[in-house]
Amino acid sequence: MPGQQRSWWVVGLLGCMIAGFASACGDDFGSCRESRTCEADSGGEAGDAGETSGLGAAGLGGASGVDSGLRGDAGEAGAAIPGGTSSGGAGRPGEGACADGYTDWFTSSFSFPDGEIIGTADFPSMPWVPTGTLRLDTGRLSGAGTAIASQGAAVPYAGSRLRFRVRFTGSDQHVTAAFNAANDGSAGVRVTVASAGILSLTEAKVAVENTEFSPLEAGVDWFVEATFSGAGAEVSLARDNYGAEALARIESTLSTDALKLTATGTSAVAVLASESGIAPSLDELSLSRCGVPAPEYQPLLVDTFERSDSTTVGKAESPAASTWKTSGAAVRIVDGALETKGGNATIPLKVSTSGLRVRTTIRMVDGANPFLWADVNYNVQAGMHGSAFPGFWVFGGLTGYFNTGIFAEVDNDPKHNVALSADVPYFVQLDRDGDFAVLTVRTQSFTGPILAIEANRGLTGKPDTGSFFTVGDEGGDGTRYDELRLDSYTGQ
Repeated sequence: MPGQQRSWWVVGLLGCMIAGFASACGDDFGSCRESRTCEADSGGEAGDAGETSGLGAAGLGGASGVDSGLRGDAGEAGAAIPGGTSSGGAGRPGEGACADGYTDWFTSSFSFPDGEIIGTADFPSMPWVPTGTLRLDTGRLSGAGTAIASQGAAVPYAGSRLRFRVRFTGSDQHVTAAFNAANDGSAGVRVTVASAGILSLTEAKVAVENTEFSPLEAGVDWFVEATFSGAGAEVSLARDNYGAEALARIESTLSTDALKLTATGTSAVAVLASESGIAPSLDELSLSRCGVPAPEYQPLLVDTFERSDSTTVGKAESPAASTWKTSGAAVRIVDGALETKGGNATIPLKVSTSGLRVRTTIRMVDGANPFLWADVNYNVQAGMHGSAFPGFWVFGGLTGYFNTGIFAEVDNDPKHNVALSADVPYFVQLDRDGDFAVLTVRTQSFTGPILAIEANRGLTGKPDTGSFFTVGDEGGDGTRYDELRLDSYTGQ
């Protein structure tokens, strides 16, 4: 319906979308999309409220003012934007454009437990930093607000593909996904779909293209796919599957060759908004590149402690020149694990807290007084550990619950009503990016069922005090670390 007069609330929504684009309004699932369904894996800096202007009613903060870039000077919806060409045809943008296959550079299935902790992206496992009323609901990001996670690096436009899936519950909602956005969630390359029937593309705060169509049906999945070829972009909105995949039913497309390649940030963004208070949802967010392998995590420290029993812990596997120093003979190698019993082990290591991932497998020693207290600290002085320093801990006995803590104690040691068992491995992962971190405790593996999850911000309030990494415990019959691994993701 381009060019037709629409009601002022639609015009207002469109203006809000552009105002949001100009600020903070933003797994390749292709293989499983061939069968129309995708099983979620068991599985990430907050935007400035002033950067979400025009969306105050949706709980995204906001100032006054509406950008009329898509409306024309008389409030007419669907006015053409210089440099672009709208289309509503039934073509399949991007079909056959990548003979070498796409590789995920950023993907998030939002498969953490339902609740207000969004968790981390699947790859890289960067923590999602949410604002507003966002939460996870049945494996989808839902509510109203902005979620930001680091990509690690800016992604070149050429050969890139953005995908996400949305569901609406009303006629006054819109969902945005963005890549190459700024750390506060603004700018970037942003694709927005509105339930009123609008598909839009913006770049670095500049509106590039939009197209209009009939209002979208609520309560069904809509698949958004955008493929990029440098200055060119093809965007599709479809039912049943992503536009370039089998079984997709194309609802609308837009095309442009007017991109300026000016979005160079390193953040992925999701924005959900609703004027009426009921929430839309988003999932299956992915950013992929054609024929280009994704960067890998870079190992900083690796040790599985697979060596003979000894009161001398010895050297780490990597870096090979690094030697553990212990607080006494009670800290030792036992049965292929590092056992601490009221003591600690320290190794020289200085890490960046941007894109940091810490993984360790821990067990409660089965004895007369079993108690698990895994205490992990980084960037500290030799032998120092505890909540006064950057790090985390997991502690609890056989009492039906346990606690976790991410230091700097903004959220003070939350309690998880799950029973722990002696001599059972628990897989603990901390994902930190700057001021925010997510701690996940799982069984079976680092991608297994989740026992507990915690998120904490304000971490830079605990300054680095040294250049050592320390593990220890605080009592009971001791804690065993079956493995330790620290990795860094910079996307380079």
